[in-house]
Amino acid sequence: MIAIRGAIQVRDNASASIMEATSGLLSELQRRNGFGPGQVVSAIFTMTPDLDRGFPARAARSVGWVDVPMIGAVETEVAGALKRVVRVLLHVETDRPPRHVYLEGAERLRPDLSEPDAPAPAGEPEFGPVLICGLGLIGGSIALALSRSGRVGPVIGHDADGRAMHYAMAAGAICEQTWRSHAVLDRVRIVVLAMPVAGILDWLELHGDLLRPGQVVMDVGGAKRRVVEAFERLPEGVEAIGTHPMAGSDRDGFSFARADLFTDACWALVESPRTGSEARRVVAAVVEATGAHPLVIDAERHDRAVAATSHLPYLLSCVLARGAEETAEPAVLSLSGRGFRDMTRLAGSAPGVMADVLVNNWDGVRAEVERFRDGLEDLLHELDAGMENGGVERVLGRAREARNRLAGRAPPG
Repeated sequence: MIAIRGAIQVRDNASASIMEATSGLLSELQRRNGFGPGQVVSAIFTMTPDLDRGFPARAARSVGWVDVPMIGAVETEVAGALKRVVRVLLHVETDRPPRHVYLEGAERLRPDLSEPDAPAPAGEPEFGPVLICGLGLIGGSIALALSRSGRVGPVIGHDADGRAMHYAMAAGAICEQTWRSHAVLDRVRIVVLAMPVAGILDWLELHGDLLRPGQVVMDVGGAKRRVVEAFERLPEGVEAIGTHPMAGSDRDGFSFARADLFTDACWALVESPRTGSEARRVVAAVVEATGAHPLVIDAERHDRAVAATSHLPYLLSCVLARGAEETAEPAVLSLSGRGFRDMTRLAGSAPGVMADVLVNNWDGVRAEVERFRDGLEDLLHELDAGMENGGVERVLGRAREARNRLAGRAPPG
């Protein structure tokens, strides 16, 4: 966690001016430091005594900092001090060195910390424009990463939730928002479908015929088989590839989006009969721009793999959480440690998102649940025998050895 300072001089003592200046300061802090609202631990605002027509915290809420603890204070009046200044001290969860931001005359406060405006990377983007449909945790994080990289863009955003588009604009994740995704389809090169699988299938059904040759479509849904099948019905000349970034959080929404969410993560690429060389080049650029590394895999293997490594652990987390809650025993929570909290964290994931994934990969998930049930029965019998012959440690040792072998075969990151 790091501390980042910022300050801006406000034009006049008016509520609108305070809101505008503070929003601009916070957006620039996000842009230069590459963090999303979900990484902000706390925000401490101060204002000079000559500003009393507005609250900086209102501006912070307007740019998506809806869950950030904040406090505000009026500074002591000092003769000769710079007038009409809003200051902020942020604590942010990131390992990057801080880039402090002083704007609109506030540079005079700390010339030692001020730096010239940090523009977007120079040069024309390699691919673009791009339309991202869905600005939740994943779509918002892709937008932040692409806008920051300058390799792919400009980035246009669409979301059924107007607040998500507003927050994404304020954070610099997108340069334009659209209420109707098909309104911009004629002028975009890349379409990223960052919705649940049901929403992706609906979008392809409703808007797929509007796509034109030369455009590339990619999705980021958690199950791939049905999406790849739907790609085959797109117009001739439209290229498409299924993808799935293996990164996320149990929190959802643009407020928790992060430019570095995908750094060093595995990003599955699931090719279809509609995947050509252009789609491969475009998607490779998108994945590189986010800091992830690609893994080419077919749809069936992908869905089986995530059933075992993602969807089954979620269901086990649900069982643990429900079981502990049903005991109604206060000692259960009082005696729970980090292991229990880690194991039940996934149960806090957005149920709508997880239900969508389970519905679209249920055959594979159900098979994994049955396999786990059989494995648990086997383990129970082995432990029963171990209680009789002193072999409990030997049984647990085999599990530890299996885990170590898995860790040794896992890719870096």
